[in-house]
Parts: sequence; structure tokens; C-alpha cells
Amino acid sequence: MLHNLLSQVHNKLIIAFKYVSLPSRFEEVQLLGNAVLEDEPGAQDVKDKMKRLADDQKTIDELYKKRLKDLQDAYDLAVCFMCL
Repeated sequence: MLHNLLSQVHNKLIIAFKYVSLPSRFEEVQLLGNAVLEDEPGAQDVKDKMKRLADDQKTIDELYKKRLKDLQDAYDLAVCFMCL
């Protein structure tokens, strides 16, 4: 049972690390938004959406870091119990 828990947490950590290595869709959209703003500097709707995108990205990054820490803590705890 503990081995299964350890294996599950390990698999979730692998998936989480893959997330970090993927190209960011946020970056792609930011580049597109910046290109639009170069052509139309007064496009307020694009500016507003770029701001919202940055805020959403920050929120997602914070939640992701918390989840990764929780997974690492669970993994460490499972390893600790296996050593007992």
C-alpha cells in the first residue's frame, strides 16, 4: 500500500516536471499580443487582455508551485515511512 502511494506521488511529480519543460502557451499569446500592440498601440482591449493574462499566469504559477511542494512533501513522507 505504501509502495503504491509512493509510486503514485512519484508519477505525479514526473507529470508536474513535464509541465515546467513545455513551451508556455502564455508566452505565445503574449508575443501575439505584443505584435498587435506594435501595429495598434491604442488597442485598449488587447492591453486589458494582456494584463488579465499576466495576472492569470501569476495565479497559475503560484498554484502550480504549491501543488509541486505538496507532492514533494507527500513523496518525502512516504519515503520516510518506508525507512521505518
